[in-house]
Amino acid sequence: MGGAICQGLQATGWTVAGLDLPDVIDSRNDRTFPGLLLGVDITSTRDLESAFDEVTRLASTPTALVNCAGVSADDRLLQMSFDHLRRTIEVNLIAAIAAMSLFARHWVADQSRRRAGDTGAIVNVCSLSAYGANAGQSAYASSKAGLVAATRVAANELGPVGLRVNAILPSFVSTPLTARAADEVRASLLRRTPLGRFPHLDEVAAAVTWLLSPEASYVSGAELRVSGGRLF
Repeated sequence: MGGAICQGLQATGWTVAGLDLPDVIDSRNDRTFPGLLLGVDITSTRDLESAFDEVTRLASTPTALVNCAGVSADDRLLQMSFDHLRRTIEVNLIAAIAAMSLFARHWVADQSRRRAGDTGAIVNVCSLSAYGANAGQSAYASSKAGLVAATRVAANELGPVGLRVNAILPSFVSTPLTARAADEVRASLLRRTPLGRFPHLDEVAAAVTWLLSPEASYVSGAELRVSGGRLF
């Protein structure tokens, strides 16, 4: 999903910098990423700070942030791995909040070089699971619900400094994260989707691109469901 979002943004004129784990970057063999790619453990505050500094050094102060990193290890409460619980919350929620904080600090620090009225934007990729109650998703659903709440708080706090903050809540999307989903789970979700299909990655990317664009200049604090009509 992150790759599709980056490609969509580059196609509309954005200069893109992506963050991923160093070993994941080393394993890439297509070399098609459309921009600067930095090896970062986003659960490390030091790594995140260094990444923002590096982007600013090589390009300029970023004007948009997309938090789309996500992990999931479904565990029912009776068999829960607390290591999986902590990792899910750290990647999906804590790292996203930390990234918003660092992005906002760089944005404010650079305000003297911007024109009056210039705005920036943040999009947090959440999930319909934030409002669901699927068995085994205590960690994942909680992390995404927390990110929805953090989006609202950030929109409130950062609006006065010229930053819009929104969330998208995609339906089930075919990605490596969802590859292990059982056929019956997919079928159940599809039955509850009025449009009768799952979203394409480029459709999710288009929603992000729109929220970052001038066309959404008065949209902040919103939760955009990219779900084909499925609610929960």
